[in-house]
Amino acid sequence: MSDEKAKEPINSHGPEVPIYQLLFFLQELPVIFEIEKNLFRILVPSRIPLLKPPVNLYFFAYQDGLLWDAGYGTRNDIKTVMKALEIISQIMESRGESCQVSRILVSHGHGDHFAGLYKLRHLTGAKILLTSATAKKISSAEAYRKAWQENTGFPQPRPPALLGLIFPVIEWIQEKTFGMQWVNEPDEIIAESGVLQAGNRLLSYFPIPGHSDDHLALYDAAAGFLFSGDQVLRTITPWLGPPKGSINDYEISLKKLQRLKNLKIIFPAHGSPIEEPQKHLDHALAHSRKRTLKVSKEIQNAGDNGISFYPLLKKIYPKASSVTRISAEGWVLLTLHMLMDEKKIRTKNKAGKWYFYPMVKDL
Repeated sequence: MSDEKAKEPINSHGPEVPIYQLLFFLQELPVIFEIEKNLFRILVPSRIPLLKPPVNLYFFAYQDGLLWDAGYGTRNDIKTVMKALEIISQIMESRGESCQVSRILVSHGHGDHFAGLYKLRHLTGAKILLTSATAKKISSAEAYRKAWQENTGFPQPRPPALLGLIFPVIEWIQEKTFGMQWVNEPDEIIAESGVLQAGNRLLSYFPIPGHSDDHLALYDAAAGFLFSGDQVLRTITPWLGPPKGSINDYEISLKKLQRLKNLKIIFPAHGSPIEEPQKHLDHALAHSRKRTLKVSKEIQNAGDNGISFYPLLKKIYPKASSVTRISAEGWVLLTLHMLMDEKKIRTKNKAGKWYFYPMVKDL
């Protein structure tokens, strides 16, 4: 495969431009890249990237075509995806071939990956393939809410009453910006790992929990292409937080991906392709371990006085903005939970506030 960065988008007259430039010109059309014959990346832009990141969908363009991830479900987003599929169909017809979306498989049950499923099935006639874990999570608003509010026994820094106010706001924002549509009748419940065929491609899928407990990867071993969803991204560590995230699972999944034979390129759900996959996976794993050590060190430094959650967060991010600290709360909570499970720290509740201490050594 040639270097994709040197390619031009199919519907553009210049080289690939940064996301912010697309947003600046309020571009409505999708940006489409042909990765190689019969395989396309559809970049769906966003005007509000902080709330709604631009997302990549991947289409294996054959008669038995497969769409990896469904993106957002708003009217404009669905229109954008359908326009992309129309353009790809025209390209294939010009080559004497035909293609259709016969199946859609999502990487995991987060709104930016499944919200478009319901409408895309209606418009394309495609079958929705889901694992039982994802199907359960996205079957209704109630099921989705329950998955996010599940009590895992974590020492929560915010009182339950405040969390009760926050979740409805988040739900409202996602409903309006993501176009959430629930899928209570998938066409097929698939095993958590297996092999799908699209044209002459054999595509293996398998679980890679961490970012989400139901997360899947899709791998074209012959080409060396890994479709990583949100588990591996180019420029940022994926969001990690309770109740469905896990630092330990995340690191185990990274090690699993490191062992893939013939891995050449990683295609994430957000951002551009990663062309040095082993180096990137090594860096992601080292970065995760470094963050864990930082949390552990600050608790050790607190000694017998202990330290509560928000002072700990400020120690880890002394010069960061409040927005950065809020976005980091999830992974810090998961790290604390992991350290508690490993009996490396202990906790104590004082007047409704949790404090964290080094584990007492046996005399």
